[in-house]
Amino acid sequence: MDALFGHLTTALGTALVTALACEWKHHRDSAALRRRAEQAEIDARAAVERAAQTRLQVRQLSQELAEQTRARKATETAQRRRGEAERALASSARKPVLRDEVVPGFAPTQPPLPADGFADTQPL
Repeated sequence: MDALFGHLTTALGTALVTALACEWKHHRDSAALRRRAEQAEIDARAAVERAAQTRLQVRQLSQELAEQTRARKATETAQRRRGEAERALASSARKPVLRDEVVPGFAPTQPPLPADGFADTQPL
């Protein structure tokens, strides 16, 4: 009977140690899973915050780009108008000079060529 009791005690002890080992392993694994889940949640919150910051930066950069585009278009328009004004000023500045060089009563063009097509350039 003592031998049987010894075997039962050994079997019971082994079962108890096995159960404790399984419980410890389960506790360790579940703790690791909890830590990983908590870290994943922290990472997810950080990713959401980074995404919000990125959206804000994209919005700000889009506004800056729109402002720069408007400024560039305004500058191009101003430069085009300035060029047109300079050309008009140069054209109007040349016109009085041409008018002053024309002698009243004379046509400002050359006389037509004679019928034979040769103009007399030297007297005979």
